[in-house]
Amino acid sequence: MERHKSKKNRTTTRKNNTKKTKTKTKTKLEKYKEDAKNGDADAQYNLGQMFRKGEGVKKNIKEVLRFFRLSAKQGNARAQNSLGFMIDKGIGIRKNKREAIRLYRLSAKQGNAGAQHNLAMMFEDREGIKRNYKEAVRLYRLSAKQGHPKAQNNLGAMFHNGHGVKRNYKEAVRLYRLSAKQGHTTAQNNLGAMFHNGHGVKRNYKEAKRLFRLSAKKGDPLAESNLGNMFYNGYGVKRNYKEALRLYRLAAKQGNTIAQNNLGTMYEKGHGVTQNKKEAKQLFRLAAKSMRKTKTKTKTKTKTKTKTKTKTKTKTKTKRK
Repeated sequence: MERHKSKKNRTTTRKNNTKKTKTKTKTKLEKYKEDAKNGDADAQYNLGQMFRKGEGVKKNIKEVLRFFRLSAKQGNARAQNSLGFMIDKGIGIRKNKREAIRLYRLSAKQGNAGAQHNLAMMFEDREGIKRNYKEAVRLYRLSAKQGHPKAQNNLGAMFHNGHGVKRNYKEAVRLYRLSAKQGHTTAQNNLGAMFHNGHGVKRNYKEAKRLFRLSAKKGDPLAESNLGNMFYNGYGVKRNYKEALRLYRLAAKQGNTIAQNNLGTMYEKGHGVTQNKKEAKQLFRLAAKSMRKTKTKTKTKTKTKTKTKTKTKTKTKTKRK
């Protein structure tokens, strides 16, 4: 019979494993450095990633940019996409949408799924380029076919909203499912909303709740708000104002305007909390202020119908990465 290892033995094993990992990382770093000096594009890209993650070296954004540039100049698709993203978001460098688009295009032409997704987002959001939903759909499709979860979700959103394609809830559900199976938080929320509303699938509150929970556990504010809505209205669950209050608070702290508004309604009516009209007024103001800011952005979200003031919404966008 095999004995359990003692605490001392387990600690020693962990230390040995850590030493092996450090040695392996050091060896890898030295090899990349040598190969990068000799002009190996893959090594330059990998070295840039090590500086980005702080693997065996201290994190250094300048070095990340330097090595990504060297690799991208040689036509490395991964480096072109990564460098494009850094320029797009202004990470360690001044933002330049046009340059980001140029790099995304170079990478996307080589079939890089991440770049295809990122470029599609630029066309959809009208960032540094004229809005073109059809081109966004084309690029999302290319990326989604390669299994990119964000592209699958965003392409699903295009079918959901009828942007660049004819509205098709069934196709949206299919794409959300593919993305959700890969653990994509936004897709889990979106698929939950489809089950909640019976769009492209038979209405199923139990499945909607399960999906909202998966997404909410990862801290998605819209999923927290949607799940709170189910408990507030008693959709597929026993009405529970306290749980609704807890979830709305979590979402409201992250700036979710629907949750802020719904939380205000709960304070106004004294549902699950002591009635406090002053607090309700502050929350309504906060929600209104956030709504005004949101209107200036080109973010697309789809409302779903409910009978009360509390609303369930479908998040249709993801951040570029």
